[in-house]
Amino acid sequence: MTPDEPLNERSFYTKPAWKKFIVISAGAVFNFLLAIVLFFGLNATVGNLTYTNDPVIGNIIPGSAAEQAHLQSNDRILTIDGKKSLHGMKSVLAYKVLPIMVLLLL
Repeated sequence: MTPDEPLNERSFYTKPAWKKFIVISAGAVFNFLLAIVLFFGLNATVGNLTYTNDPVIGNIIPGSAAEQAHLQSNDRILTIDGKKSLHGMKSVLAYKVLPIMVLLLL
């Protein structure tokens, strides 16, 4: 719109301030709502990760020692070198250099 154009009753500049505010804020509000819809939509269709403190094996890397030992995803670690495994990562990190024996619940 140029300054020499006449204003009519439908022009944005002739509207009251509250109507201008609604029009201007509508873009930001709908961008926020779109982000919420996309977040929940992706979470519902793709899924979510389940975090647990239980000593459960996650993914097995092909060719790794875990694969050679025939470990599988979702195997539960019961003991490490005869000691009960209470907290998975803390127990495994204590033995990261030594050869160990792991008892699993399949």
